[in-house]
Amino acid sequence: AAAFSDELVLFSDKQQFRLSSGNILSAETVGITNSTSYPCSPTVSPVVVGSSAYFTADGATHSIAREVFVDSDRQTVSGEDIAVQVPSYIPKNIRANAASPTSDVFLTLSADSPNELYLYKWYTADRRKIQSAWCKWVFDPNLTILGIGFIDSFLYLVYKVSGQVLVDRVNVGPSIDVSLLLDHQLTEGDLGLVYNAGPDNTTVTLPFAHPGTFDFHRIESGEAAPYADVTRLSDTTYEIPGDLTAHTIVAGLNYEFIYGFSKQYLREENSDGESAIQDGRLQLLYLSVIYTDSTYFEAHVTPTNGTTSVTVFNGRILADPDNVTDVIPRDTGEFRFPVFAQNEEVVIELRSNQPYRAAFGSVEWRAKYRPKARRV
Repeated sequence: AAAFSDELVLFSDKQQFRLSSGNILSAETVGITNSTSYPCSPTVSPVVVGSSAYFTADGATHSIAREVFVDSDRQTVSGEDIAVQVPSYIPKNIRANAASPTSDVFLTLSADSPNELYLYKWYTADRRKIQSAWCKWVFDPNLTILGIGFIDSFLYLVYKVSGQVLVDRVNVGPSIDVSLLLDHQLTEGDLGLVYNAGPDNTTVTLPFAHPGTFDFHRIESGEAAPYADVTRLSDTTYEIPGDLTAHTIVAGLNYEFIYGFSKQYLREENSDGESAIQDGRLQLLYLSVIYTDSTYFEAHVTPTNGTTSVTVFNGRILADPDNVTDVIPRDTGEFRFPVFAQNEEVVIELRSNQPYRAAFGSVEWRAKYRPKARRV
């Protein structure tokens, strides 16, 4: 059962029902009526955000995710397939759902991909959903997520790795005020630091074992610089040259951010709104990305049966007064990179494998279009 929008909706494996009663809830006045007929997982409960409930069900090859809400007439319950744009994205055998009303996100966990979380994020204005998108978080392949749940804007994960069951939390709120973006982020207060005078190095001990390789950065005057020549001795122990006992340190696991563009098409107005023009040839020339307060990212362009070309943005703009030596740059502006490929025969991605901010607002593209025919 899910209570939302002054309604109590009951979920079965194939149908949904509304609980109704008179002014007094009693055995004589209560009743249920069929409202919708959507498949629903009998093992995973729906989750409620605001005036909507989200639930999942196994499809033929992948999972289906739906949002149900009460129509404005207050008489019917309607459902919407929120994964219709990515029908083969979410794997089957969903084992847990979670949602945050403070961050407007819905997450789901599949037993078929126990080291991945699939996240649905939306933005509403004037009671209308303006934008929505799916993405996934891929964790270490040796990690098995056992359960997820939200408390405020923090997502808590219970997971198993290297024979240990651990609990972590992730801040999925809109504002992240940190110098570095690292997973399992630790500071010098969390680390064991022992200086070895003979070899002139510091043994660093993590508070927990992890099969991944941690990166270590020194923070000085608010700026971060990575340590060089770090030696990994075990799942918990590292050696770094020099005496680090008085340093301000941030350590964590580096991860890669990937954003893949959908196929670009010219569009035309018709009686149903807009539709893509698919005849003719659309040759993409350049893409321009509006970035905000960003430090580093790469544009990867891979034509079909071709090699990948990489264009790098590193925040270093000539003649920019903010371009200062030994200071991590942050810049806002427009970044243009070449494509030179047909719109349906190219994969375009923005990637970042550095622990620095990369935020994007919009994109524009320039192309040449040659139609095969002309309407008369």
